[in-house]
Amino acid sequence: MKTLILTLMTALPFAASAQMVFQENFELTPADDRGILGRQNGWRNAWNDDGDSLANLVDMNLNWEAPFASRGMAIQITNSQHTAFRELPGALNGQTLYFSFLFRFFTETGGTGQLRFRTGQGHVLSVGFTENQFSARAQNQQITWGSVHHRENYFVAGEVTISEDGSSVRLTANTYTTRASIPLEAPVTWAGIVEHDGPARRWNGVEFMAASQNVAFDDLRIGKTWRDVAGTRR
Repeated sequence: MKTLILTLMTALPFAASAQMVFQENFELTPADDRGILGRQNGWRNAWNDDGDSLANLVDMNLNWEAPFASRGMAIQITNSQHTAFRELPGALNGQTLYFSFLFRFFTETGGTGQLRFRTGQGHVLSVGFTENQFSARAQNQQITWGSVHHRENYFVAGEVTISEDGSSVRLTANTYTTRASIPLEAPVTWAGIVEHDGPARRWNGVEFMAASQNVAFDDLRIGKTWRDVAGTRR
């Protein structure tokens, strides 16, 4: 009996982690004294450029409750040329997955800050904010909702569904402040919903980008269940 209990205790953490498709906490050490993200963990500059990512690694705790608060590093992007892109371990085609990330921005008006799911040809599914409103976009389909306030920490979580050949995509998202209650189960309703149909594509990359202002991002998660990405906040 004791052996069985020990076996289950050992197996459970691995069973839980198997639901996580990708996770980046940005707990990285800058490659040099410039504090640039560079090529660490597969990150590089976007737009299919093989150059180093110019996103800054900054000592910035985005001040979220467990399991986020213990992590102190984030990336800060100051303009549209300083993006952070990387290929995922595998394509997202044929799957329905959940995702989440944290962000904060530092200018009172304007600007853009996004997480993007990308194909090798540059097609994008994006979620974040545009002109002080939350936004989600799939090619030419876009929806906006709510207001984004400067120097506020936000938690963005949603679901992305991609057909087997990548031609049909659907993205949904909700946003929360540190004062909000994140549900323990996946939401029934979503503030942002976008869909798009097009040619066959291979969705295998993620990218953080910003324009017109300083934006910090942290704790990107992609998982098979809501609890993989929403954590244990109560």
